[in-house]
Amino acid sequence: MTDTIQTVVYELHPNKTMKQVLDEAIDYRRYCWNQALETWNELYLAHKIYDKILWTKFIPKQNKKTGKITVKPIDVHLNPSPNWKMVRDIMVHDKADWQYQRSAHLLGLAVKDLGNAWQNFFDKAQSDWGKPHFHSRREPRQGFKSDQSKIVDGLLRLERPQKSLVPSEEWRDFKLSEKPLSDKIGVVSYFREKGRYYAAVPFKVANKKALPKTGKNTAVDVNVGHFNYMDGQQNVLPKM
Repeated sequence: MTDTIQTVVYELHPNKTMKQVLDEAIDYRRYCWNQALETWNELYLAHKIYDKILWTKFIPKQNKKTGKITVKPIDVHLNPSPNWKMVRDIMVHDKADWQYQRSAHLLGLAVKDLGNAWQNFFDKAQSDWGKPHFHSRREPRQGFKSDQSKIVDGLLRLERPQKSLVPSEEWRDFKLSEKPLSDKIGVVSYFREKGRYYAAVPFKVANKKALPKTGKNTAVDVNVGHFNYMDGQQNVLPKM
């Protein structure tokens, strides 16, 4: 049985503490994006100005079915073309002390989104797709993503960073306006627009298994009081 994704957008009503948590996460995501874009541009410029192959690694790989071993050559560059994992690793290595109060997953997802934005630009996913640009705090809609959020007792729980300055007893889950479709969720997008807060929750919902077709047709005359079926006699009208 496969799952389908159904995304539901909820308006959140955070208290003062959780409102600050969301605002700081939004600001941190914008900081990570801009920092990643600056790092990406610097790496790309260095790659364009001067690059050479320092050495070549040969990685052996064995086919599990045939047992045949092949060797894959990988060139190691002085100034390689940037990718999102390279940029992420640099940013993690250069993290300031205050950043450990924020979610490490948030940083990784922001850089991965930047990598996807560059890929869409180069692939011309849309005719008007431009280069990734720096984000401003004046933009009307801003947000962040979380791959650690959970549904707990019908509430949406945002992960609390281990070194967060908000005490665990003050960290609150978000009440949803309706019953969640499932306890299984994907990456949640939190965003703020016109001073209001929202969460787009992608639920993983199991597909209902369709009953097998018998190849037979069944019809019922509404004027009869019962009909005979595979499991015996079925009453249609109440007995008098």
